[in-house]
Amino acid sequence: MNKILKQIKNKKRKETKMKKLVLISAMLFALSTFASAQTNYSANCDVKVSIIKALSISNYNNSSINFGEIIMDGTTKTGTVANGVGGHFLITGQPGRNVTVTYPSTVALSNSVWVGVNGGTVGSITFTSNTADQTGSTLTYTGQVPMASGTTLPLVVKTPNDGSGYLNVWVGGSISVPGTTPNGDYIGQHQVTVHY
Repeated sequence: MNKILKQIKNKKRKETKMKKLVLISAMLFALSTFASAQTNYSANCDVKVSIIKALSISNYNNSSINFGEIIMDGTTKTGTVANGVGGHFLITGQPGRNVTVTYPSTVALSNSVWVGVNGGTVGSITFTSNTADQTGSTLTYTGQVPMASGTTLPLVVKTPNDGSGYLNVWVGGSISVPGTTPNGDYIGQHQVTVHY
């Protein structure tokens, strides 16, 4: 009989434990349901980045500042090349963005390459650049505006708009050749530099 009573007590203990587990589970379920029924709030912020078109400059159509031939007769000779027929530089980049354009006021020209091939005496001539002109996005030399070295200007959108800004820079200048200047082909590099 003791065995039967022990079995009944054990069964009642197990049922009590089971009831407690069911009650705890029900309470946890109710708490989780209550917690998930809470209102959520949120806010947003923009994520931004500005992609800027790379700046480039090119010598448009391989332009040059060419004084042609000067025949020396012992007297000083001068030559001038107008801006519209000299160097033509095309600058492209981010539309509406300002760029600063610089160029040298003088460039040394030398006949050293010519002398290396043909012999003779090495000489030098100074090229003096004019104040350059700019025509915005226009490739034609009309409506030009004088532009000193170090000028800051916006890159202009052309029609139709292709997502780029443009600036055309035109450079000419002059030379003075003393009567004793050695003969040969004189060459130098006139560089235009641009940056945002």
